[in-house]
Amino acid sequence: MSGGLKPEDVSELHRLSEVLREGTHYELLGVAEDFDRTALKNAYHNLSRRFHPDRYYRQDLGGLEKMLEDVFAGVNQAYRTLGDERARAQYDQDLVTAQKRKPKPAAAAEQEVSNDGADSQQNA
Repeated sequence: MSGGLKPEDVSELHRLSEVLREGTHYELLGVAEDFDRTALKNAYHNLSRRFHPDRYYRQDLGGLEKMLEDVFAGVNQAYRTLGDERARAQYDQDLVTAQKRKPKPAAAAEQEVSNDGADSQQNA
């Protein structure tokens, strides 16, 4: 069991780990894209204090040590990126580029194909 982490911290750690893999720096820190500096600092300080690996030194984390370290590193990276205007501008551009390249979900692609087919039949 995760002796050093409260159940709500374990749940949040799993959620943050998922956001780290699939989400954005904004989602990881829980800030809006138009955040102010105070919101960014508060979000970072709250998460880094809550999930700092040193806080759980020599405690049984039930195998969650790596996840905790990864989330903490991700929170730090997100803060450094979003806190630097140039890095943030590049990150935002990378998000736009990645979104344009992202494949459509299969259901959406199938819907487009079936709509195209219906349009073709109507036009015939």
